[in-house]
Amino acid sequence: MTADKILRITETNPTTLVKDFDAFVNYIQENNPSLVRRDHFLTKKTLHQIEQVMSNPDPENTPEISRFFYPYLSLFYYLALKSSLFIKTDKLKLQKTERLTIYEHLTPNEKYFFLLETFWVDTFWGELLRRRSSLSIIPKVQEIIKYLTRIPPGKVFSMKELGRAWRISWDTYCFLQYLESFGLIQITFDRETEEQQPYYEGSVTVTELGKTFFPILYSERNIIRWNIPYIQERTGKFIIFPGLRKKRKRKNAGYEPFFKPFQKFFKGELEKTLPRNREYRKGIFTFKVSLRGGCSRTIAASSEHTLEDLHEAIQEAFDFDRDHLYAFFMDGLPWSQDHIYAPQNTEGPFSDRVCIGNLGILPGQRFLYLFDFGDEWHFKTEVLEICDKPGPPSPVITERKGKSPEQYPDTDYEDDENYENDADYEEL
Repeated sequence: MTADKILRITETNPTTLVKDFDAFVNYIQENNPSLVRRDHFLTKKTLHQIEQVMSNPDPENTPEISRFFYPYLSLFYYLALKSSLFIKTDKLKLQKTERLTIYEHLTPNEKYFFLLETFWVDTFWGELLRRRSSLSIIPKVQEIIKYLTRIPPGKVFSMKELGRAWRISWDTYCFLQYLESFGLIQITFDRETEEQQPYYEGSVTVTELGKTFFPILYSERNIIRWNIPYIQERTGKFIIFPGLRKKRKRKNAGYEPFFKPFQKFFKGELEKTLPRNREYRKGIFTFKVSLRGGCSRTIAASSEHTLEDLHEAIQEAFDFDRDHLYAFFMDGLPWSQDHIYAPQNTEGPFSDRVCIGNLGILPGQRFLYLFDFGDEWHFKTEVLEICDKPGPPSPVITERKGKSPEQYPDTDYEDDENYENDADYEEL
């Protein structure tokens, strides 16, 4: 397909992705479902109910089936959060943001590319595929995209053929399912043998849309340079804009919108998207930092302050000694991959190099500040307000509630009401 041929993506053609994601969003707004405390994911019952409003629900799924069998809805959940259309609240609910209103005014073409961008650039694929790391996944994906680039549209090849070059695993299988969700390939199974060997008995066909998009995804949107979580995990650096080739005076000088090389196929019908999450937001950020028992502190910081500055302010606010390592987990889950560590840690990104204004956080959003990797003090941190005014020279403690706990009490940890044990994880 050449650039002089005009493409058009609707809510249902060549994929129902846009329609189904909008149905997912509507369900969340109308039903306000709770999340599981352990991993902050949708419950089995909620997943089954959402499945019923999708275009092609699986009739064999029941309310007792785990999230493992809902890869399509898992994709939507991460797209909704990684794009900041929704945030997680302190009551473990999904709350829509002002970005959702912008998204709803996009055309189907633009919605499709915004979702593709979020999947390609912002989603931590290790988390999506239920792995601790994406270091082995992303290079493998790049090789598969290269392979698919050479396949003529309409040609059928088997999973076994793909397996000659790469070991077919659940990772690969799910990745191919996501490509199918975006209308880039079509997967067909031999139903008689699917239950025994689902990975190997399928066949794959590259669609016309895939034939057009795969060369761009392989070269101009090479996932090794465009997937931010992978780059951060590999380099230990906090990445604001993806795809930058050279260092420039301005951090975003070499960045172009993700959809830019695809525009030539849409002739004026692909013009808008949402701002990048980490575009710098200037102003005053007000945080509520809480421990158990009603003990909390309110801290106002400038967008120019770093997370290390916020760490220092929290330590001062609770009268701690600053004598241990710490980390910020931006998804609220301890020891997740969405982390920013103290400068003294061996693994980055590092807190002294991350400005608050580049975090992409929104009012109502929560994250976790974990201090002391041995005792694990868990400080729940909520963004109360973002005010577009010049910030203070250094973070300011504006309110104190409750007496600060003893950092080193004489009692055993098990008897200390302030000690954050496994049960406290359930309350995050």
